[in-house]
Amino acid sequence: MRYLDLLHACWGMFYAVVIRGPRRTRRILAELDDLLAKHDQSLSTDHRKRIRNYIIGISVTSEWFNQLHGRKLTREEENYALWLGAFTPLADDTMDSTGRSFESVVEDTSGSTAESICIRYLYENLQVLIAKSPTFAREFKVAHEAQNESLKQLEDAELSVDEIRAISFKKGGHYTTLYRSIILEEPVAGEFEAIHPLGCHMQLLNDTVDLYKDSHEGVKTLMTSTCDIYFMEREFETLEEEFFRRLQVVDYPVKRRNRFYLSAQLIMTRSRIAVDFYKDVQGQKDRIDVGEFDRKSLIVDMELPLNLLKNFILVARKTQNLR
Repeated sequence: MRYLDLLHACWGMFYAVVIRGPRRTRRILAELDDLLAKHDQSLSTDHRKRIRNYIIGISVTSEWFNQLHGRKLTREEENYALWLGAFTPLADDTMDSTGRSFESVVEDTSGSTAESICIRYLYENLQVLIAKSPTFAREFKVAHEAQNESLKQLEDAELSVDEIRAISFKKGGHYTTLYRSIILEEPVAGEFEAIHPLGCHMQLLNDTVDLYKDSHEGVKTLMTSTCDIYFMEREFETLEEEFFRRLQVVDYPVKRRNRFYLSAQLIMTRSRIAVDFYKDVQGQKDRIDVGEFDRKSLIVDMELPLNLLKNFILVARKTQNLR
C-alpha cells in the first residue's frame, strides 16, 4: 500500500510539473501580455522565464497540499496561485536590483516599466484574498518582511552564520506557508508548524545547488558562508527530521499525510543528491575552495537521468518511515 502511495505521489508531481505547470504558465503570461499590450509594453525573456519557474514551483507546492487536503485547488484558489506566482519573482527581482523595500515597490504608482505595471495589477488582484483571508493577509505580511530582511544577504556588511540561517529560514518557511494560505480553508492545529521546516529545507536546497554563481555574485547564504557540505548535510538532516516529526501530529488522515510526505520527499531528497555531489568536490578538506573551480564543476544538475533515478530510489526508501 505504501508503494501505491508512492506511485500516486509520483504521478501527481509529474502532472504538476509537466502538464499543469506549463498550462498555468501559458494562462498567466497571456493575461499579462493582454495587460501590457494596452501600454505598448512587453515582458522581457528573463522575466517570462522567471515567472514560468515560479509557476512550476507553485504548482509543485499546490500538489503537496492537494495530497494533504484530498482535493484540488478551486478555480478561485488557482487564480490566486497564478497571481502570487507571477507577483513574487517580479517584486523580488525589483527589490534585489534596486535595493528598495517591498513596501516601496508595491506602493509605487508612477512606474511605467512592464514590471511595474504587472506588479501593480497583480498586487491589486491579491488584495481581494488579503481582505477575504486573515491567514493569507498575515502570511503575506510576514513573508515580505522576510524578503526585506533578505536584502541584507546582498549587502557588503558581514553576517554571522546564525544571522544568515535566521533570514533564510524565515523566508523559506513563511513563503511556503504563504503558498498554503491560498487554500481558503483554515489550517488545522500544527499544520503550519509542520510545513515551516519543509519550506526552510526548500530554501536551503535552492541556496546549495549553484555555489559558484552565488559566491561570485556575493550572495550570503549558508552554503557560500561556510563552503562546507558536511555542515550543510547536518542542516538538511535536522530540518527533515523536524518536518517528519511535526507532520505525525497533524490531524489529517494517515493516507493523506503519507502522500503529502512522499510528494514533498520527491523534492527534499534532491538535497541528498546535492550533498553527495559536493562531498566529491570537497573531499576531506574543511571547505570547498570555489576559486579552484569553474561554474560547470560546481552546479548540481538534478535533471540528469542518473540523478532522477537516484531521486526515485531515495524516496522509495522513505516509505519505510510510514505506517
